[in-house]
Amino acid sequence: MTGDMSFIFGIKKQWHSLIFKNHCFNFDRPTLYIMSHKKNRILIEKHILDIGTFYFYENFIVGEIVEGVNLNFESGKELFKLAQANYKNDKPFVYISNRINSYSFIPTGHYKSVALFPNLKGYATVVYNDINYRIAELEQSFMNWPNGIFENLEDAIDWAEDILSSH
Repeated sequence: MTGDMSFIFGIKKQWHSLIFKNHCFNFDRPTLYIMSHKKNRILIEKHILDIGTFYFYENFIVGEIVEGVNLNFESGKELFKLAQANYKNDKPFVYISNRINSYSFIPTGHYKSVALFPNLKGYATVVYNDINYRIAELEQSFMNWPNGIFENLEDAIDWAEDILSSH
């Protein structure tokens, strides 16, 4: 990245080897690093809530839920208010769930999100082990918008940008 002065904060992996879905991948928990500038990747706001940390970008949110939280429609109300304030009901956006921690959630809550956010254009899930991959597959059956499961945050952001480019 030397020589390129157009950097912004992003996510980088601390590398460790792990067998995942019959492939060997090297990843663990993400940490902040400097990422080369791409469209929509300028961090606008960072919010640390009781349920997790949320990074708001121009057209996507990266959410990292706190270990052990029971995430449901009620516990997510503060996040919903922040998303409404940032994206209103007309600015298209994608939510990226960066599953760095283990927590429980009610997947049927996605149905309520549809009514709250008609401008939500996609939902990406970044997983770091086989169990979370299987949970994300199950969760997809409760979604009424494009969704994807990814093994790293960079691929999820690229996918989000692709989804948003069609809106």
